[in-house]
Amino acid sequence: MTSGGLAAGGQQRTVMTVTGPVATDDLGTVLVHEHIFLDMRQSYTEHHPDARYGPPEIHMLGEWRRDYSKFPDFMVLDDVELAISEISAFAEYGGKTVVDATPIGARPPSRSLYPEGLRTVSVEAGVNVVAGCGFYIQASHPEYVRTSSSGSLAETILSEIDEGIYGTGIRPGVIGEIGLSQPVQEDEWKVLEAACEAQRQTGLPLYIHPYFGARARIAPDVAEFVLRKGVDPQKINMCHMDGYMNLDYQRSVADLGVFISFDNFGLENYYDSIDFSYNSHDSHRHEGLLKLLDLGYRDQILVSQDTCYKTQLTRYGGYGYAHILRNIVPALAHAGVDDTTLDCILVKNPRRLLGL
Repeated sequence: MTSGGLAAGGQQRTVMTVTGPVATDDLGTVLVHEHIFLDMRQSYTEHHPDARYGPPEIHMLGEWRRDYSKFPDFMVLDDVELAISEISAFAEYGGKTVVDATPIGARPPSRSLYPEGLRTVSVEAGVNVVAGCGFYIQASHPEYVRTSSSGSLAETILSEIDEGIYGTGIRPGVIGEIGLSQPVQEDEWKVLEAACEAQRQTGLPLYIHPYFGARARIAPDVAEFVLRKGVDPQKINMCHMDGYMNLDYQRSVADLGVFISFDNFGLENYYDSIDFSYNSHDSHRHEGLLKLLDLGYRDQILVSQDTCYKTQLTRYGGYGYAHILRNIVPALAHAGVDDTTLDCILVKNPRRLLGL
């Protein structure tokens, strides 16, 4: 593959968006891992004993940062007008493309939101939107996943890629995020094998959601599994590598040649009241990113915000989709990261991952 937007034969490389194929040269600055519409409540088989319902209010935010599972309604993004407003802020800072990596199990039940709502947001906010496909963690799987073979699940994924999500003609441009627990559950391995088959047949990027937090350890084994299945390492995005801020852990994945995502910028929670202590903050991500750049991993780093809670939106006190461009890029520049490196992380690396 040559540089820029051309394949070896001079053919223009493209990315499938919810409004149709777009040349990689027209992607601009990319948020590689976000959610515009989703419903994370499907991932919880038991409700929190002290669950509190309703939209976010200011007095709830401190408690939410220590235990997000207590607030189920915060896990739903389903307001089209709000999504247009929030995504428009990203566009106002020069952002051009958003990847919505929302698979089955994390999508909202209304198909007017996923995928039709994505197309509405794309047109109204003036940004490219790339949709996802596949399946999330086992707790959210439809019953048919348990009884299906990996080959059958691969056909389900391929059907969305070929015919559009739910047969709408609105086609995904990435496979994933494919959800994995820790330890990885039997049906999750089956789904991941199906996703690898779909990736080999289509060439689409494969997004993998490994368990993240202080006990996270599975990403190297998962990456090796996918590579053994014949997936091109330059089409693998190992997500949430900033969930466990351990340089050796991150390097063990990057050294396999895959992309690694620092995609939780702006999510500054503690979670010390549940089964893992997730306490990474933007200052940790900033420091870790600088170390990886110093060690020569520039061409494998991706950044995003993984917006998946109402409380990450500016309306409810969060940083919003513009956080990377408004806050993180200036901070990195202040720390000495040059424009060429920033362009690589925000534009060129996503272009190489996404383009076909």
